[in-house]
Amino acid sequence: LRPYGHVDFKGTMLEAMVEGDYLAPNTTVRVRSVDGGKVILGNANQLQGSARLEGSGTLDMNGLDQLVLNITGGGGVITNGAGTGTNTLTFSNAVGTTFSAVIQTNAGGGGAIAVVKTGPGSLNWQANDFYAGGTEIREGTVRIISTTPFGSGPVNMTGGAIQFQGGSMANII
Repeated sequence: LRPYGHVDFKGTMLEAMVEGDYLAPNTTVRVRSVDGGKVILGNANQLQGSARLEGSGTLDMNGLDQLVLNITGGGGVITNGAGTGTNTLTFSNAVGTTFSAVIQTNAGGGGAIAVVKTGPGSLNWQANDFYAGGTEIREGTVRIISTTPFGSGPVNMTGGAIQFQGGSMANII
């Protein structure tokens, strides 16, 4: 697929490979599925617009670093199904958003995931995550609502802030 504009992946057992240099600026990619649909990104930094994960859909980083300008959603999973190293998932939101997809390192292989938060907006982090590549907060505010928001790696604060809103964390800062 080489989508531009608004892309809405939904349905049963959908699997799509998104190709091209990147999705056009301001493109919205929505992954929603009741039966585990999957979108596999084909190049680095393809989500230059926004992403929304719902239901049990999966967004696979496919061994590539990804920059997401705005991410929202009430479910879903972000994985890294290819590669052997650590790939970075950067959230760079300029406005406040709530995100509750699970970020996890694949049990059957694939690379680890590291998360970076940039941009002045706040990110309400609601999911319990299972990634091991660490987290860096550079800008904005991360509001913790879950009990394991940053996976198992260390948290590096180079700017920004963490606020606890009923959640907790056991990571080394």
